[in-house]
Amino acid sequence: MAKGSLIGHIFAGRFELVELVGSGGMGEVYVAEHAALGRRFAIKVLHEAVESDPVLVERFRREAQATSRLNHPNIVVINDFGRAKSGQFYLVMEYIDGPSLQDVILEVAPGRMPMLRGLSILAQICRAVGAAHKLGVVHRDLKPENTLLARDAVGNDLVKILDFGLAKMMAEADMTALTKQGDIFGTPAYMSPEQARGDPDAVDHHTDIYSLGVMGYELVAGRLPFIAKSIPKLLIAHQRDTPAPPSTHLDPGAEPIPSDVERVILACLRKRSQDRPHAAADLLKVIEPHLMAMRKAQTKIVPNLLAALAADDVADDWDESTVSADDSDGHVTIAMPSHVAALPESADGEVVRKEWYWSQVVKLSKELGAYLLQMRLDPPQLRETLGSLAQIEESADRLQTEIVVAEERLKELDGVMRESMVRVRSAVVDLSMERSRLMEHTVDSPQSVDLDFQIATLEARLEEIFRHKDGKEADFEKAIRAREERHHHMREQQSDAEVSLIHLLDRQRPDPCPADIRQHYQRIEEMLRVLQKPVQG
Repeated sequence: MAKGSLIGHIFAGRFELVELVGSGGMGEVYVAEHAALGRRFAIKVLHEAVESDPVLVERFRREAQATSRLNHPNIVVINDFGRAKSGQFYLVMEYIDGPSLQDVILEVAPGRMPMLRGLSILAQICRAVGAAHKLGVVHRDLKPENTLLARDAVGNDLVKILDFGLAKMMAEADMTALTKQGDIFGTPAYMSPEQARGDPDAVDHHTDIYSLGVMGYELVAGRLPFIAKSIPKLLIAHQRDTPAPPSTHLDPGAEPIPSDVERVILACLRKRSQDRPHAAADLLKVIEPHLMAMRKAQTKIVPNLLAALAADDVADDWDESTVSADDSDGHVTIAMPSHVAALPESADGEVVRKEWYWSQVVKLSKELGAYLLQMRLDPPQLRETLGSLAQIEESADRLQTEIVVAEERLKELDGVMRESMVRVRSAVVDLSMERSRLMEHTVDSPQSVDLDFQIATLEARLEEIFRHKDGKEADFEKAIRAREERHHHMREQQSDAEVSLIHLLDRQRPDPCPADIRQHYQRIEEMLRVLQKPVQG
């Protein structure tokens, strides 16, 4: 069959193939228009190697049926399954309008994507793999090409993994026919040692854990753990070589890899499957705390204090105690000046970021202001400035809580809608299975007509659910975006109020200044000098 030769064909009497979007060892993927629903789907037309073996056909049906019941937001769902009149098996899947992870990796090469984005993508892959493993479904061919990136309701990356269950089905097909076509089953760059050895009996969920480790390594290091000039050498490397830590591949000044994240990725790449983490959840336990900290840091606004101070003609001795804001992504590691004793570190040794220093400057300034009030040394407007800052902080925190609550409600809505959709889709798949069995014995019959009617009725119900879900998600998205805009504006106000407090304390410092108060001023100045020399990270 020539590549793309099925364009224009009608599958199952209602899916018109309009565009070829991919091909590989398992078959070809087309974009299809549903005649009645007016929606786009993706249809994978599988290789002809499956058709000739009746035992394999029945096993294939069971695997497709089980896979269609996977209900997870990060897994591409199967909407229908069938066998064309020409004998070809096909799967109807949700259509994802977005690039593959491989496309995104190539776009940023030879660099890597920001740590926050990379770990967020890796965490979603882990959630999908963990959900499939709980149902006994092993992927066997995890790789960036099988990972699509859509957008969620608020515009963030939404991972969608393809081909769960298909790798097992195709492995049980007559692979001689496939290799004669020049196809290689699996992807050597992401293969586990047991796959590289050609040991199918040893392939289990630990195989997916290894592939997760390879993908995680690539996301945080910007390159694969093993690079070879030939496939045999690459397969040998997976079986024998110990990968260098991902951090050894980073450019000077690059955003550091959290050490515990590096350790768990390397643990996934152990040669013996029993030595790897037992579950994808083990990776999530390490990744998620870092994601929470990074997302929280994103809401902070660290001002360019140099410009603000210069505008107010402050004293010259403050001109060097400034905050630099030359980084746009908020992920900056601070170089420690020689006069500061030690650089604070987190529990796992990762160097803290500039947001921590700014928070300490603000904390010390508020403590100093409160102490001046207590000692009745407060300059004019200090009480008003501290009160205004406290009100802004309270409002910003309240908005942040509202955003989190709205996002959780959106997730709950998605879960409820997905449960409804999976029930309808599963029924459609069951009916399609029955129809394909009938087609093996007779072209048309009263039973097949009745099955077609039932399928059409269920798909009409599915369209109602789609419309309801789309409308509700649009409402939530609008509400969340409005709150995010207000929250960002509130954080800007908070940043301005923090700078005003620091200005006020400096301009109105007591004269004479008691030793303990002078020491407090010096601590603030030290922190500001640390912020003067950020190192890109």
